[in-house]
Amino acid sequence: WRSNRARLSLLGPRQRLPAFNTPLQFVVHAEHPAKQQAFDALCAKHGYFFAFHGSPHENWHSILRSGLQVMSAHPRMQLHGAAYGAGIYLSLLSSVSLAYSGVGAAAKRLQLGAQGTDPEGADSEGEGAYGCLAVCQVAGSKQGGS
Repeated sequence: WRSNRARLSLLGPRQRLPAFNTPLQFVVHAEHPAKQQAFDALCAKHGYFFAFHGSPHENWHSILRSGLQVMSAHPRMQLHGAAYGAGIYLSLLSSVSLAYSGVGAAAKRLQLGAQGTDPEGADSEGEGAYGCLAVCQVAGSKQGGS
């Protein structure tokens, strides 16, 4: 069995991203120290930037356990298509990634006045009330796309 090294640390008020008006902001520590050192060396050599990844809340247990993975070879496990080819999709715009987090579906149901939707934004099963957006550190330079 593979051990899960992931752990969450709540960000303090000075560390939080002010654009996201919530105290529920965390940093995930997930990599083995040797992998983290190799990543840090890549960042030192090639630079780095931050980008967003959105996914419904039910996917995050697997993401935290195994990391973001290309699922193109497993169509049943891939939630969204691969419009730009196989890969892990990130965006420089939080609004783009937020659309994939599951939050957008609840907002759309609210706007349409769908039955079974409560004022908090969750449907009758409590789904869609919240989503999860990751801010990912990416080694290298920014390239086109959103």
